[in-house]
Amino acid sequence: MVLTFQKPFNLILVLSVLTSLSALSLLSGCKPSVPKQTILILQQIDSLKTVIREQQTELEKLSRLNTDSLVVVLSTYQLQDNNDDSFLQARSESIENAKNALQSFKTEAPILIGECKSQTDQLIQLHQIVDQKPADSTAQQAMLLVQRKAIEEQKIKNSYYLNRINAQLLLIETLTNTAKP
Repeated sequence: MVLTFQKPFNLILVLSVLTSLSALSLLSGCKPSVPKQTILILQQIDSLKTVIREQQTELEKLSRLNTDSLVVVLSTYQLQDNNDDSFLQARSESIENAKNALQSFKTEAPILIGECKSQTDQLIQLHQIVDQKPADSTAQQAMLLVQRKAIEEQKIKNSYYLNRINAQLLLIETLTNTAKP
């Protein structure tokens, strides 16, 4: 008796699953398909957002450094200069340049971070425009090109400051390691 009950029950279960899958495929077929060009543009926008957000994160991390204390550390090393050192002038100039770079970064970091946020907002708006009107790929490509150029310029500017501050941190580390007995 159990066998005769299981066969109709399995058949009913299979039929209900097939009916559900058929309905689901019909419903998903009703959605308009997104053109490949639109998908590519959206992917490029997302890629640009990732690049600018990574730089923004790095800038925010470095902006949390206590640059005033780093300048004090550099000044201390500058005061400890030994007149017997053949590299005294070069080291003194490097320290002075590092102090200037750190002080400059303290004022520039909020501006750079704000520019990154602005670029991200513009990319979000462009993403929404492309997502809402997928048919106008020529105008969207032009908008994407403008954004790509602006982000490339921002990336170069950010990289300059990031590399410059990292170089100053390396100088401080080198001075600290060489000052130890």
